[in-house]
Amino acid sequence: LKSLFQDVKVTFDEFYQFLQIGASDNEDEVRMAACQQLPFVSKMRNIDTNKMKEMIEKFSKDTNQHCRTTIASSLPLFSNSLGFDFVTSHLLDLIPDPSREVKLAAIESLKSKEIARETALECIITLIKSQHKYLWREKQKIIEIILTVIKPQDNSKDIYKSFTQLTSLLLNDGAYDVRVSMVENLPYLKKNLGDDWFKND
Repeated sequence: LKSLFQDVKVTFDEFYQFLQIGASDNEDEVRMAACQQLPFVSKMRNIDTNKMKEMIEKFSKDTNQHCRTTIASSLPLFSNSLGFDFVTSHLLDLIPDPSREVKLAAIESLKSKEIARETALECIITLIKSQHKYLWREKQKIIEIILTVIKPQDNSKDIYKSFTQLTSLLLNDGAYDVRVSMVENLPYLKKNLGDDWFKND
């Protein structure tokens, strides 16, 4: 679809009819193919927000994990058209997903410039607090992206508080690899958040 329409002027409604057909198909591969059109759709003007929200809701609950993965990766692209609250609430819903692939895609989406730092931290802390016993790899992934979430010399008390909570949770995690990764990242956190945060918190 993208290759057919990328050089043709097409309205959202004209393109949407194809998405709708794909989203209702019985075959997983067809629904996945429809999901993969979302980055292309996100760049369109005059998106019908109600139709698009319904489509994302449908794909977010799809039985195929690859569809949910694609939704998790594409959500930040719709921050402007569908609203920040809609996007972040659905990211929060996808982070505890049973599929590791979906979780990792949702975590990776937190790097997006469309996601506010405070929201990214909220999502991260939600995942860290999860009691799911298979989450240590996802937690390692979170540690890798922590530094992309913060800016040098942040001075917000809320940011400090969130990072203190996050650091404490990771340093006391049940998985050895997670604790080690957090310790290795402490110097970088200190550098970005400043000496005051490190000394006081």
